Formats: sequence, structure tokens, C-alpha cells
Amino acid sequence: MTHPYTIIKNAIRRAKTPDAAARVVDVKEVLTNHDDYDTDDLMAAYEQARREGEIYSYPEDGTEVVKVTEDNL
Repeated sequence: MTHPYTIIKNAIRRAKTPDAAARVVDVKEVLTNHDDYDTDDLMAAYEQARREGEIYSYPEDGTEVVKVTEDNL
């Protein structure tokens, strides 16, 4: 089974566009519709990934966006 962090990072990468970072709301929607994991488990993994610095979020243009840390190193 795919590790939750991999699922989260892939969701972020798919949600971004060439012109904009992934919105947190869009990423969380993808995670809630994921078939392989319980929604609560994925949301807990999302928060853990954020605390551990695997991903980070910040406000931008009136919404919160999220990025994968390793993509920006």
C-alpha cells in the first residue's frame, strides 16, 4: 500500500497549475475521496506531514496554498 505522505504529495502536485500553487481546500478534497485510506487517517497524516516539514502552507491571494517542501529545495 502506498505511504500516506506519497498520496498527499501526489495530490498537491496534481492540484497545482503552471500559474498557481495547489489550494489546501482542493488537496483536502482529493484526500477525502481517496479509496485506499480512511479520510481521518489521511487528514491526520496531512497534519503530521506539515508538522514534520514535508509540506508547508501559507496564505496567497485570499486562499491558503500548500506546497511540497522537496519540490522547492
